[in-house]
This record gives sequence, C-alpha cells and structure tokens, in this order.
Amino acid sequence: MYDSRALRDTPDAISAEDRVRLKSAVMLRTWKVTILYEEMIVRYGELPYLLVRLAELRAALGSPVLAASLYTKAYEALSNTGIHDTRLDSFMQGFVPDTFAKAEDLHTSSLEVHYYQPWKKTREFSFPLDICPLPSGFESLETDRSYLTSEPEVLRKYLRLLIVETNHIEDTFLLTTECTHDIIRQGVSQARIMPEYESEILEDDIIRSVLNDTLEVMI
Repeated sequence: MYDSRALRDTPDAISAEDRVRLKSAVMLRTWKVTILYEEMIVRYGELPYLLVRLAELRAALGSPVLAASLYTKAYEALSNTGIHDTRLDSFMQGFVPDTFAKAEDLHTSSLEVHYYQPWKKTREFSFPLDICPLPSGFESLETDRSYLTSEPEVLRKYLRLLIVETNHIEDTFLLTTECTHDIIRQGVSQARIMPEYESEILEDDIIRSVLNDTLEVMI
C-alpha cells in the first residue's frame, strides 16, 4: 500500500464515471486492465496515481523495463512537488536500477552475437509435399456454401453475424445480443450500436468503423 495520498487516493481530476470503471476493473483480466489504465493516461495525463498502477500491470505481464520506466516517471513527478512515498522509494532503490542494469547487460551481450545464414534458392529448400486429407463432414460445408452464394440476402446477413462474432472473439468490443440481431437485420449503418458495459470500446463511430473494416476484409 502506498502511503502518500497522491498514490493512494484516486485523483480529483478523474470523472465519476471513470472512477467506477477503475473500481470495477478488478473483475477484468490483467491485459484488459492495462488497456484501461493506458486509456486513462491518454485522457488525464501522466498522473503518478495512474503511472504506478500501470507499472504494476506491466510488471505482472512480464515487461519489467516498461514498468521501471513508469515508476521513474511517477517518482520524478512526485519529487518535483516535494512528495515522497516509501513504497515507491523502495522500487527506485531496488527494482528500477536492477531492471535497467539487467537490460543494459542484455543489450551489451546482444552486440557481441553475430547471426549468419547462408542464402539458398527457394527451389533448394525442402517443403512438405503431403496434403492432409479433408476432415469428415466437409461435404456439408460445401452444400452450405453453395446455398449461401445462391441467396445473396442470406449471405449478407451471415457475413454481418460473422463480423460481430469475429470482434467478440478478438475482444475488440462486446455488443449486446439485441444489437447483434439489429446489425444482422438492418446492416451496420442502420443498426443502433449498444455495447455491453464491460466492452473495451464504447464509442458508436469507432465500433461501426471496425465492423465495416472487418466486413470489407471478408468480402
């Protein structure tokens, strides 16, 4: 626990809505929380409160150098205002210099390694020649494809479903079931965009743009 108010208490500059988002972030996966704090820094600037928490997340994700850089920024910002925090000071005395020293050692050793691979013509490489047999049931896929291509409206609706589910799977954003059905029926431009509360992206125009880009790739 940080002992200075600057690192312990949520800054007044952060809106009530964003305070709720930060408080509920404990229910999200680490990488999603990281994206949230990056968004907060873009919105509110490099507040020490946000920097140290993003540093902790970066360290948890296996990026100690990035974490050390963020701790350093937070430390310098607090020092300029005459504030010191015991926990942050301990990071600056141990974790930060140790991390930078290890990174420098790795950089130095990497300069001593020379990689070389002799060039060969493409025809001289050995590529696999055996093609795996098609899985059972592939005939039904061909039948379904033929049906879709023969029914343009069905195909359009199917593609709309695919672009929504694709972005759900990739965690780009999360839309309500009602919104998904609306997009399938009316199309991206006419449908009402209704993201779930935990969606990473909430802005209508960004979601429509991503959906249209995904659809363009599929077509």
